[in-house]
Amino acid sequence: MRQHAAVDKDFLRPSHRVPCVRHLFACSPKALWAALLDADSWPAWLPITKVTWTSPAPFGVGTTRTVEGPSGVISEVFHEWVEGRRMAFYFAESALPVRAFGECYDVEPAPGGSMLAWRFRADANPFARTAVHFALRRAGKAGLPKLERYILNHRDRYEG
Repeated sequence: MRQHAAVDKDFLRPSHRVPCVRHLFACSPKALWAALLDADSWPAWLPITKVTWTSPAPFGVGTTRTVEGPSGVISEVFHEWVEGRRMAFYFAESALPVRAFGECYDVEPAPGGSMLAWRFRADANPFARTAVHFALRRAGKAGLPKLERYILNHRDRYEG
């Protein structure tokens, strides 16, 4: 595991260097947010095997979690939190060849449901940065519709 640099909201501010994948969900923002807080939902839509919140609820700035997947274990720290609307984190430690990495999830009401904007950014050499951004764009475009189906199939868990 290698230590990564901490980032703040400026690192993920929308720009040409910060890829963004958007998806319109046929569910309420409340249901989408609840699914993002559910550790069991993440492996259903991303190529990861386990998510563990390592801080107790209620979550907020400073919350930590670990994610396990093909690239090993990733330790994350949340640096932005607006309940029901936005969560953003950076990688504190991982085996990935990046100096810094962050993600931001913005949930907003939209006609017919809600909109999720998923931004991410890697600070790495050009080859690694391109590879990471490509992989995440691909994962988002394939995964977000899976997340939507997961939420719709588990409405009782997320709409309650």
